[in-house]
Amino acid sequence: MSSTTTPLVTFHDGHTAPRLSFGTGTALYGKHASTAVTLAISSGFTHIDGAQAYGNESSMAEGIRAAAASVPRSSLYVTTKLGRFPQDGVDGVNVEASLRKSLERLGMEHVDLFLVHASSDHVGRDLKDIWNQMVAVKKLGLTKSIGVSNFNVKDLKTILADGAEVPVVNQIEFHPFLTKTLAPLLAFQAQHNILTESYGTLTPIHPRRPIPEDSDAALLAARDKLLELLDAAGKGRGENVSRNAILLKWVWQRGFLTVTTSSKEERLRESVAALDLPDLSAEEMSAIDAIGNAHFRSFRSYKHMDDA
Repeated sequence: MSSTTTPLVTFHDGHTAPRLSFGTGTALYGKHASTAVTLAISSGFTHIDGAQAYGNESSMAEGIRAAAASVPRSSLYVTTKLGRFPQDGVDGVNVEASLRKSLERLGMEHVDLFLVHASSDHVGRDLKDIWNQMVAVKKLGLTKSIGVSNFNVKDLKTILADGAEVPVVNQIEFHPFLTKTLAPLLAFQAQHNILTESYGTLTPIHPRRPIPEDSDAALLAARDKLLELLDAAGKGRGENVSRNAILLKWVWQRGFLTVTTSSKEERLRESVAALDLPDLSAEEMSAIDAIGNAHFRSFRSYKHMDDA
């Protein structure tokens, strides 16, 4: 187990959450997640991020139980997300029944954080009603906190109508190529004390989701500039400080939470160790921010976020 203690963020509802989490989507989507989750916990992760849509809540729970001898459930923070309806064993649009099914798969009485996975999962349905049901399951004690994922400003305004409870977090794709596009969303969230949790932060420099080589020259030039900035910041902070570590540090210094994943213990420990890196300077932060003048979205299924 890593000796690094993951810093906590405090939500507006008073609950806290580890800033770094291990995601069971993307590479683990629809796959057995037990081994990966156990490895993540042994590498120092204390926040495990799952979802109904990933199809692996049961095996995610197996991984948590396998690690229980060294890290009990009480020391972990567990997130899952509401998927689209209809769902097996759930009649109609019933958030409580859906969450109870998740809790059965997880073998838990409650989760720490429950998110609406995407507004686009509920096109044609009353998003406000779904959010009201999210508030209700929190009151029942089935989750400590509630939030959303992949919501743009219009979506947030819809659920906040009539003074509804404010989500504690919005989990969104975020990296340097989205700083300009998502600026209105981030400003709205700051106004309402909604924290940002980023996923896909490493995608612009990840070999599995690279910026296509046939992209326009300005985007490719911005990518090369980003790599240059990350390398320079890494060299200024000791030997073998990776681009990944610097990019994670950049996100955390913005006050965000982040979700990342890997099947390699070395990469997992690297992510945890990045928490202890010296802060980036104001000049380094602003130089990386400026990359956002070029736009790139890796998860194209959520392109509605570009209207934020």
